[in-house]
Amino acid sequence: LGMRTVLGAHTGEGKTTLALEMMAAAVQSREWLEWTGAGGTALVIDAEQGLRTIKRRLREIGLDKADNIDYLRVPDGLELDQDGSDAVQLDALLASGNYSLVVADPLYKLHRGDSNEERHAVDLMRRLDRWRDQHGFALLMLVHLRKPPPQGAKFSLHEFFGSGAYLRGAEVALGIRRMTPGYSRLHFFKDRDGGLPVGESWGLIFDRNDGFRRDPDDGKDRETALVKVQRALSEQPGQSQETLAKITGVSVRTVRKAVKELGDVFDTGPNGEKLYRLPDASTDPD
Repeated sequence: LGMRTVLGAHTGEGKTTLALEMMAAAVQSREWLEWTGAGGTALVIDAEQGLRTIKRRLREIGLDKADNIDYLRVPDGLELDQDGSDAVQLDALLASGNYSLVVADPLYKLHRGDSNEERHAVDLMRRLDRWRDQHGFALLMLVHLRKPPPQGAKFSLHEFFGSGAYLRGAEVALGIRRMTPGYSRLHFFKDRDGGLPVGESWGLIFDRNDGFRRDPDDGKDRETALVKVQRALSEQPGQSQETLAKITGVSVRTVRKAVKELGDVFDTGPNGEKLYRLPDASTDPD
């Protein structure tokens, strides 16, 4: 209750959709990934998405007619780090709304200070944390990442844009990274209560109809291309590289490498094509 969670991702990699799904599960007691929400009400402070995009995403997640979710769209952002009308009006809304969850998307557009300046970040977090304590809501903050790291570099909290003050007081820190279209990994970086698999990541499948869901094959030993080609030739010798590619679902280039590793044994077909088979046991070295 009342936790501060930070979710980081690059633009277009699904952090808003993931956050809305988390919110839907939390306030509508839905099952999501491996959790079920407790119910309640939510406020979304959106300073980035266009109106059409917001409506489409709410329809996709089944929130377009929800009466326990308030949506505050502020395309010009807010000045919550200042003692002005923005802070006063939001404080009044939080006091009257009795929200169990507030989503801030994205964090950097909700204040006018420098996101990398420690003092500015600390002042903003103090105000938000005071509101969390006074009004009893959990806070989900969405942040962008810095420029993509070099190829092969490990995804870490160091990639989160802005001051470290955003993360130091957070109970939970998550990151999502798109690996291929329709497939992402959810990284668990921090959990002060210890209920999340910190240091691990989950594979998530995504489509517009079902949203994010866990990959049922994530973590299982995956059959290598070599084993697939070997099994295909064992079951039916005399296959061309192109046919093997169709059977195994890998590229012709990968098949070419696999048959070479298997001994590059083939017979010549009627049209001069190479028809591969496994080496005879009698020809194997002792």
